[in-house]
Parts: sequence; structure tokens; C-alpha cells
Amino acid sequence: MEIVSVQQMRQLESLSEKAGLTSQILINNAGKQIGENLLCQIGQSKKILLFLIGPGNNGYDGLLAAQYLRNMKLSTIQIYTYACTDPKLLSYNITVSKESPFSDSIFTDPKLSNLKKLIQVSDIVIDSILGIGISRPIQNPIKKILIELNKEKHARDSLKIIAVDVPTGLDSNRGTVDENCPFADITLSLGNPKIGLFELPGMNHIGKLSVLDIGFPKNIQVNSQIKMLTAKKITPYLPRRTSMSHKGSSGRVLIIGGSRNFIGAAYFAAASAYKVGAGLVTIATPRSLVYPLSIKIPEATFIPLQESNDGAISSNNLDLIAPQVSKYDSLVIGCGIGQDPQTQIFLSKLLTNINTLPKLIIDADGLNWLSSMNIKKRISTIKKLNTPILTPHQGEMKRLIDLSMQLDLPPRIALVKKLSQEWNATFVLKGPYTLVGSKDGSVYINPVATPSLATAGSGDILSGMIGGLIAQNLNSQAASLTSVFIHGSAGIELTETIGEIGAISSDLLNIIPSTIQKLRQQF
Repeated sequence: MEIVSVQQMRQLESLSEKAGLTSQILINNAGKQIGENLLCQIGQSKKILLFLIGPGNNGYDGLLAAQYLRNMKLSTIQIYTYACTDPKLLSYNITVSKESPFSDSIFTDPKLSNLKKLIQVSDIVIDSILGIGISRPIQNPIKKILIELNKEKHARDSLKIIAVDVPTGLDSNRGTVDENCPFADITLSLGNPKIGLFELPGMNHIGKLSVLDIGFPKNIQVNSQIKMLTAKKITPYLPRRTSMSHKGSSGRVLIIGGSRNFIGAAYFAAASAYKVGAGLVTIATPRSLVYPLSIKIPEATFIPLQESNDGAISSNNLDLIAPQVSKYDSLVIGCGIGQDPQTQIFLSKLLTNINTLPKLIIDADGLNWLSSMNIKKRISTIKKLNTPILTPHQGEMKRLIDLSMQLDLPPRIALVKKLSQEWNATFVLKGPYTLVGSKDGSVYINPVATPSLATAGSGDILSGMIGGLIAQNLNSQAASLTSVFIHGSAGIELTETIGEIGAISSDLLNIIPSTIQKLRQQF
């Protein structure tokens, strides 16, 4: 699914109209889809819904959804609508009903006293005020209305806010937000999701994202290089085995990781490579860690490395590793290795002196090793590594581009697209709505933001998964996309079964195989 700018959304609408779908048909479809989505969420419970109706198409979508629900004549739902402008000035026809569809409006309620009461008694407020066309700071009276909505949300967290297309005040291209932009619990994106929903700070305001089909013809596209990652996209890449498979035919992964203070990182990377189907996983780690790791993961083989006084990989291990590297299909490096100066010397020797490296995944302190170089040398080193896969979280990305930790990243999508092309690398920018950028200029966005993945070891698991799939003959993009999607899907399951708090990486690790099986059964 394409993720689009405002201009591209207008283009989709124009192309659809040429194909025979008028704007009125699309708006009617949107209203019905919003109404049906709300019905699914409400179920049989008694709810009071308040629709905040703005002056343009976004308001029209909300009004049609409210009318759709009214026509259902459900005794469990009470519906109120409030016009955020003078109803006489609305750009759509409101004379379809003999009685006004609005319970009130700013025109008849300039002090907002009725609005305050409506918000206070409502269970759900539908933000259908302003959509993708916002181009300037929000002014009164809409500003006043948003202030009242935010005030009630702050006082009563149980109040649910559902945004139509985008929360009012969110810039659909850049992801910037007005100071009074509400924090939606759910955003119902119409047709195609907008780029700004996945940029900071905008993505903090959208809550759970649902994309509603409003009827765009399937053959109409705008050739956006930014796409939403879907189960259908990654299903062909899911690992499979035949009755004739053996460990040698399922790929070999080498993990170089671990140090005295970070034993678990190497374990999680190795175990997750096995969980996605790798046949043989070897851990190259400080000698003193081999025994505890072998107890934790007896399936792995080991290359014991000489270590520094602090229990990290020492600088004089190249002769131990160099003859072994070419035996493997993928190399995951950085998980738990720490930032000991001796370890950094070892990395420099290994990654700049060996010409026969397998496909490389660099994570954690491997990325910090790159960041320790001046920017010119850093880029040169990355380009020489033959399209490595780099898996930074936001802080590691800041270090990679020499940005102060106190500053915000520039727009994520454009940044990942630019670096992937210029540095000849695959980037996996981890976090809510993880991005995967490839050297062809494409950027895929995983539509998952779940707190279950915000736990120590989660990133090590993702790196190991990528290494495990690379070893099974997937290319860099396919392995990264598939791993990110499986990882996110498993995270969602943890949130649903354990809750937002309390899930740990061991829980995540254990459900990877069943998550793969469930995804395979969808198609």
C-alpha cells in the first residue's frame, strides 16, 4: 500500500474521478466506512458519541458517518454533532434532513458552554474538524474547541478520541503539529495513509492507526516509493523447509557479540536466528562467556575469543576469526560487544581487512564503532562493506549522522531514503513504525507501534532474525522487511496476551515460530 503526500492524495482522487468515481462517491464511501468502523468498536455497549464537524470534506465525512449511525437506529448509541463553524457557511449540503443534523454550533454557542457539556457526557469524540488540507496555524473558534477537548481528555483518560483521516492540526506531509492538536486514541486514515502520520511528532498523536478502503480502483497508483509493509508483501519470503532439508541447507549464521556486562544480547541474537529457521548458529564471544551461553543455548556452536581485563573481546582475535568467516552465510555483529577500546580495534581489523565477509548486519555497539570515526571515514567504511544492513534506534541514528542527542532527528522517512542511497546500505530504523530503507530509494513502514517491544533485548532479537533469514537466501531488503513484520506481529500478540507492561524479550523469542505459522496461514 502506498503512503502518500497531500499532493499524491489529490492525484489519486483525480485519477479515480477520471475512472468514474466522483468525489461525492468517495465521500459517501468514506462516511460509510467510518460508521461501520465505529460500530465494530462500540459493539453492543451503550455509548454516547460526539461528532465535531468542520467546514470542509473532513467534516462532511464525519457528518455522513453520524447520519449512517443514526439511520441504524441503535438504541445503544446516542449521537450528537457539533459544528465547528456556522452551519450556514459549511461547504456541504446540510438540508438532507428536515431537522438540523447539529445539536449545536459555534454560531449558536459562542461561549462553548453547550460544547463543554457535550464533551463531558460523551464516551467517544470523533474529530472530524480539519483534514489533510491544513496549511496554517489553527485559529479561533477551532482553537478554542480543541483546547476544551484536550482539557477534558487530560481530566478523563477514559474519553476516547477518534480522528478522521488525521488529527486536527497534524501536517499530513511533514508530521508537524499545532500546539492544540489532540492526542487521538485511533486514527481512521482514508484511502491511503499520509506521510505525516509516520513522522515525529505527528506519530505521537495518532494512536492506533486503521486504514479504511474508500474505493480507489486497485489499478490506480501514484508510484510513491514510500509504502506500508503488509502481511501479503512478506508472505512469499517466510522461511520454509522440505522433508529433505538439513541444517546445512538452512543456512549458517555467525554472531560476534557479548561481553561480561551484556551476555544476554548474544544469546537473543543467536536464539532468534534459530527461531526463524537458520540451520546452524555460531557465537564468537569472550572465552569466559562460552559456558554460561552454552547452558542457555546448547544448540549453538562457539568460537571462544581472547578477552580484555574487562571481559570484552580483545584486539588480538583476528587470527581466530578470519579463517572461520567465509564458512557462514551471514554475520551479525555488535550485539552486546560493548565499547571497550580493544574491541573497537578488533572490529577495525575484522571489517576493514577481510575481503570475504558474508552478508553483514551491524547493530548496537557495532554502530557505535562506526560513529566513532569521522564522518568521511565512516561513509567510506560503510560503502566498502558491500551493502551492509544497519539497524539503529533513534539514538544510534543520531550518532551516525553526528547529531546532538538534544536535537530531534530530521524527518525520518526522507533521512532513511537519503542515507540508504548515498551510503549504499539497507537501513532499519527501529522504533514505533519501524522504517526499512533500501539503496533503490524505497522506504517501507511497518504499521506497528506497541510498547511490548520497548524492552531490553528486543533489538538483538530483530538483528538475529535478519541474519537468520539472510542465511536462508533472502536478499537484504526481503530479510529486513520480513523480520521487521514478524517482530512487530509478535509484539502485538504480546500486548494482547500479556499487556502493555511486563512482556520481556524471552516472551517475544518464544512466539516467533508460531507468529510465522499464523502469517503463513493467512494466504
